[in-house]
Amino acid sequence: MARSTRVKSDYKAASAPSRPKSNPMHWFIFGAALPILSLSFALHMGDAAAMRQMIEPGVLESPPSLDPEESSGILRLTEQTLTTILGENWHNESTGLLSDRDGLDLMPTHDPFVDPDWISLTVTRGDSLSQIFDRFELPRQDLQAITQIATYKRYLRNLQPGDEFRIKVGDGGRIAEVIHDVDPLNTLHLVREGERFQSELITHPVEHRQIATQGVIRSSLFQAGHDAGLSQQAILQLADIFAYEIDFALDLREGDQLRVVYEGSFRDGEQVLSGPILAAEFRNQGKTYQAIRYTGKDGKSRYYSPEGKSLRKAFLRTPVDFTRISSGFSLGRFHPILNTIRAHKGVDYAAPRGTAIKAAGDGKLTFKGTKNGYGNVIEITHDQHHSTLYAHMEGFARGLSTGSAVKAGQVIGYVGSTGLATGPHLHYELRVDGVHRDPLKVNVALADNLDGRDLQSFKTQAGSLLAALQTARTTRLAQNTPASSAN
Repeated sequence: MARSTRVKSDYKAASAPSRPKSNPMHWFIFGAALPILSLSFALHMGDAAAMRQMIEPGVLESPPSLDPEESSGILRLTEQTLTTILGENWHNESTGLLSDRDGLDLMPTHDPFVDPDWISLTVTRGDSLSQIFDRFELPRQDLQAITQIATYKRYLRNLQPGDEFRIKVGDGGRIAEVIHDVDPLNTLHLVREGERFQSELITHPVEHRQIATQGVIRSSLFQAGHDAGLSQQAILQLADIFAYEIDFALDLREGDQLRVVYEGSFRDGEQVLSGPILAAEFRNQGKTYQAIRYTGKDGKSRYYSPEGKSLRKAFLRTPVDFTRISSGFSLGRFHPILNTIRAHKGVDYAAPRGTAIKAAGDGKLTFKGTKNGYGNVIEITHDQHHSTLYAHMEGFARGLSTGSAVKAGQVIGYVGSTGLATGPHLHYELRVDGVHRDPLKVNVALADNLDGRDLQSFKTQAGSLLAALQTARTTRLAQNTPASSAN
């Protein structure tokens, strides 16, 4: 009996443990957590349609309206509730789940501003339209159709390094559109119509502003102009304006100052062109030169002093960009080849072989050929009294022949050492009534000064431009130059 009793007692001890009494609070927490856990599960499984509706409204027929403030509030409430239910460490444990990139990607994969059908390319040195088509494997039949466009054809033929194209490729790899900025103000637009292309030149609206700036010579005119914010074209124009007064190869000194008022062209708020120069001032070796642009009755624009006198003279100071004057005007110079005393009735400008030679003034070409020790020669008659000669030339500019009209600054040939010359240089002569004169000392003012109504109109216009010159403020000072240095 004792054994039996023990067995029964062991059996009772091994029976199912008594169930604890249910706590109502546990059921409440479970019920509150269930919707939140369901939401997390839905996010993880990727309810793409619902999420896309939130990110890209309009996908479904009746998209719900979700206020951003309400949305952020819901997300904050969710985090607080999960913390309350699951404890402080829930976030660390579920980070992998919420950041799983295999789930729904909330970042849009398509950028509406980047169209993969468009090709952007930049022309490099030596490029032609044909080479560009080959490089990007574009259809040759489209190239043929584009090159057959008569209107604006020159914009596709004369490509320059840096030119940009945007080409849209349509169905079957055929070109649908071509956009080419031919210059800062104009864009060429080609659109396919069947097997042909229609062309249109779009001119962009620009805003013109008057801009004043100044610079100081530290090493060169180009450096000072660049520091003042002038384009290369504007710097060359400045040199041309004062070419009759200043020799920019010999006369420049450190500390010389320039002031310029020019017209800037702006497209979409960005300056795309600088020029023309409206007024300029150059202080060279203590002397000040001023120039004002004025357009006369003939429609031509020229530059005058504040008194209305033309800045143009009969001859440029120098007909070539030279490195040094190797021999000046002299009636008793020792000739290095003939070994004898012989008059040197001109000026020799040493310069690298091939340097361009420019006509010193307007006139007519009266001789082109070879003359004894002069080698290759060009002679120009400027008026009834003046003529110039250019010798030892390596070659002549194309298109010139006896009787051709030439303009001051026009390239007529290139520096060489033909004839009796010890090295490459230009031998330049000036004759007045057939008599040789020193080109460095003789320069005749031209009789094209303003008078009458033109002079009155000019002075009215010149007043405001001179004031702008005096109040010019530097846009880019020369290096280490204080703003007060140009005052």
